[in-house]
Amino acid sequence: VACMKAVILRINPEAIVLDVTHRIPAFDVRAGAYVAEAFAPELPEGSALVAVIDPGVGAGRKCIAVKAGGRFLIGPDNGVLVPAAVRLGVEEAREIASSKVIASKVSPTFHGRDVFAPAAAWLTKGMEFSEIGPRLEKLQPAPYFSRVAGTEAIGEVVYVDAFGNLATSIRAEDVEWLKPGAAVRAELAGRSLKLRLVKTFGELREGELGLIVNSFSFLEIVAREASAASLTAASPGSRVKLALA
Repeated sequence: VACMKAVILRINPEAIVLDVTHRIPAFDVRAGAYVAEAFAPELPEGSALVAVIDPGVGAGRKCIAVKAGGRFLIGPDNGVLVPAAVRLGVEEAREIASSKVIASKVSPTFHGRDVFAPAAAWLTKGMEFSEIGPRLEKLQPAPYFSRVAGTEAIGEVVYVDAFGNLATSIRAEDVEWLKPGAAVRAELAGRSLKLRLVKTFGELREGELGLIVNSFSFLEIVAREASAASLTAASPGSRVKLALA
């Protein structure tokens, strides 16, 4: 991480560098994509988000930059940037190929330092996006999905936080029929659950499972003062189905 910051500041000394998180589980593209999607709208226009959850580094996958909502999303073409790009509004995607951007000597295992960091630095310094490399018409798909039909929503667990809360891929904006206080029938990790949609943890009894809209506007299965992950045996990738009870 320090190497990447050093590269950015060497190219663009005026850059302000924030650490979004270092708690993404190893190789977990799904969790990285969720955090990127949640965080990207908070960035000011003209800034860059670099995602280095890259189990395929050096194995032929492309290094990409996506312009979306006036921001630059930079990382591997493995789906980690796609949900954030879609949420912001995709403008254009390009492969990072410029010799001006890429380090003269590229480590096959550290594209974060040698490709992604310099791309972020040059773009935020004012480099034209078209200079970064050839245009891409297709990217690898997002690592998670959600589908809503009528009053039924299907998705998956995308992230488990330190408290055992289960963030799902289902966005609150897609289930406007789900109102606070509603009784919800959930199918999760082979179990059928009856949940209530609540606004705060305090509306639940200690140890009770519930459903909440988290601070990033995703539906999240939670438990008050307990781990929903432990209570349900669910984990990232577990399928979730929600319907009005």
